[in-house]
Amino acid sequence: MRRAIPVILALALGACTSEAVRHDDMTEIPTPPALVVATDGDLVVSASPGYEVAPLIRGLSFPSGICFDDEGHLCVLESGGLLGNNPSRTPPRILCYSAEGNLVRTVELARSHVVFPANGIVFSGGSFFISHRDEDHLGVVSRVDKDGSVHPIVSGLPSRGDHGTNQICFGPDGKLYVAQGTATNSGVVGVDNFTVFGWGLAHPDVHDVPATNVVLAGKKFLTSDPRGAVPGMKATTGAFEPFGTAGERGDAVKGDVKCNGSVLVCDRDGGHLEVFCWGIRNPFGLGFRPDKRLLATCQGIDLRGSRPVANDKDALLSLRKGAWYGWPDYTTDLKPLLDDKDHDPPEDMGLRAQPLIDWARTDVSAPDRSDLVMTFPARSAPCGFAWAPPSLGKLAGRLVVAEFGALGPVSETTLAATGNRVVTVDADGHIEDFLTNDEPGPASRNLAIGRGLEHPVDVKVGPDGALYVVDMGVITVGVDAKAGVSVTAREGTGFVWRIRSKEAAPHARE
Repeated sequence: MRRAIPVILALALGACTSEAVRHDDMTEIPTPPALVVATDGDLVVSASPGYEVAPLIRGLSFPSGICFDDEGHLCVLESGGLLGNNPSRTPPRILCYSAEGNLVRTVELARSHVVFPANGIVFSGGSFFISHRDEDHLGVVSRVDKDGSVHPIVSGLPSRGDHGTNQICFGPDGKLYVAQGTATNSGVVGVDNFTVFGWGLAHPDVHDVPATNVVLAGKKFLTSDPRGAVPGMKATTGAFEPFGTAGERGDAVKGDVKCNGSVLVCDRDGGHLEVFCWGIRNPFGLGFRPDKRLLATCQGIDLRGSRPVANDKDALLSLRKGAWYGWPDYTTDLKPLLDDKDHDPPEDMGLRAQPLIDWARTDVSAPDRSDLVMTFPARSAPCGFAWAPPSLGKLAGRLVVAEFGALGPVSETTLAATGNRVVTVDADGHIEDFLTNDEPGPASRNLAIGRGLEHPVDVKVGPDGALYVVDMGVITVGVDAKAGVSVTAREGTGFVWRIRSKEAAPHARE
């Protein structure tokens, strides 16, 4: 019988919440965890028949991605914390392990102005490339050489809001592609941007930046003013404007290459930065499929804020250069928000979302739904992905996707268990479970911390042909009537899971 979720969540919060520590107050950096393979007798996670799963690395703090260097080392990026004001005790760093299980190198990043969250990592041409924020909380892509020297190649990206600079990848053209999230949930700065991620007061001028000049439809949103000047005071805010500012119908907002909700592309050294495509709420995972089309996992609009949207599914999109994918006036699966009342919020949360932009006077074309590869359940939060090689047996040729899972009540009004698993996608866009817990939701919700999946965030194939899944670990959500919502991740609860086929022997990639 399934356990009572509210009770279990309350217990998990009491057991797991830890106080955030500022990096500049830190006196000791924790020792990197040893590479261990635990017995699987007490695990509450299992893979599809024909595959074996084991925790390969335990005790990580906020791991967000992995890659393999030119010596075959498994290199883990620890992000340093969550967006907003949620740093961890462990600042961003890269931990590299040998095939024999020895920690061979630790690359400390915080002393080089690399600030949480560090979200993406790739290895190319003898160097790491990572995405992160700087001390001003702006997004950066940096090259990190093996000696630990950090060289920013793209800076000033708009990452002070809800979503940051996400995963990066190199394309078959040798260029670097960068996923950049939006500042807000649905185009309007609201109370949620003060109470959930806490950036509203720290960065009062932040708002979403479009890729091209857009003309406003003039919609305005009246909400409580959380800035505290006068109790009970209200504020009016509009699209693509700072909190408390609202443009009129017909006003123009200037676009910029360093825009939100986009995929950017540049040369290997950061030169010739341009917009590849935009209008995506939170593109996270990036990668190229065999026909050289760029894919991105895209996370849908939440039921929160001044312009809440219900039941917006997450999606996998095939991206085209120069395309606009509809945000903030289309769903993530590329339909106009006005077309379906299923996206209407509850009556006490507002009305159906109206268009924020006068598209008849803005130079964009409607999204092409043929670019939609598939949809995921709302709030499942698909993140990193990889193509399965022949070494993974019957899984070969399928896309393997990590689903981070919902963070209710940050992204929803219920405690429904969505995501927290690894799935596969076939050529027709059909989705199947591949790595799941015995009970829905994160393992900690069911009193099984350290024995199952929490929040899978990335997937890679190793030189040995095995599949490696990065699990960020226990994340707790607290709700206070005065302080609002707090999101905290627990130190030392992150994993790297290794999955092997029982039928096909692992082999090195060519």
